[in-house]
Amino acid sequence: MIFCKLENQQNEIDEIRDGLTCWTQVVKIPVKDETGEIIGVQGIFWDITERKLSELELENYRKHLEDMVQERTAELVIAKEQAESADQLKSAF
Repeated sequence: MIFCKLENQQNEIDEIRDGLTCWTQVVKIPVKDETGEIIGVQGIFWDITERKLSELELENYRKHLEDMVQERTAELVIAKEQAESADQLKSAF
């Protein structure tokens, strides 16, 4: 048997009992006979659920921070406009 090197790794998501989600990283390698015909697949996988959950949590924090920055920027624009308006009224007297 000849084992062929596979360039691709892929992540798979599965739903396991009780509705829990499990992410796995999978490497699959075709197994060929002496003539080059694929006669099977050999694979290995490992659980990357904890890593994926951490990535999702970080992404949520990033989005939340972006929202906070946009909100604060809008508040500062309004405060600046109010200050400029007050300054103009003050100058008019």
